[in-house]
Amino acid sequence: MIFLSFLNQYEETKKDRYNLLKENSNVNPKVKVIESTYINCEINNKKREWSNNKLNKELSKWNHDIICSKKYKYNPFKQACDKNFDFLKEGQKYYTSRENFLKRDYNLIFQNLRNSPSIHIATCGIFMTIIIGLLNLKNKKI
Repeated sequence: MIFLSFLNQYEETKKDRYNLLKENSNVNPKVKVIESTYINCEINNKKREWSNNKLNKELSKWNHDIICSKKYKYNPFKQACDKNFDFLKEGQKYYTSRENFLKRDYNLIFQNLRNSPSIHIATCGIFMTIIIGLLNLKNKKI
């Protein structure tokens, strides 16, 4: 309880100092007050108020360079991504990524998967299991 009262007093004095600086900034031109905008949204499963600086720290932490909407995360042809802070909207969910990941050739990836021996072996195993299961059902009915 005592800690909360100290915290409240600290916040109030901080606001008072900020307001005093803001009011007197035109008196002293050397004092500049920067008002940063905050957007309340969720990025990488972290819900908080994001500013441009916090967003840049998050991007550099993961070594990413763009922000994408989670709405179309698993649809590579509808992904909405941007590099700017202005892209963020209140209450939306986003994730960070690298631009190189989004420019992958999905047709080539599909062709490589289709031609890989492990996929052939797995498909063969599935078909054999289905055939054996059907034969067992046929033998049980007779």
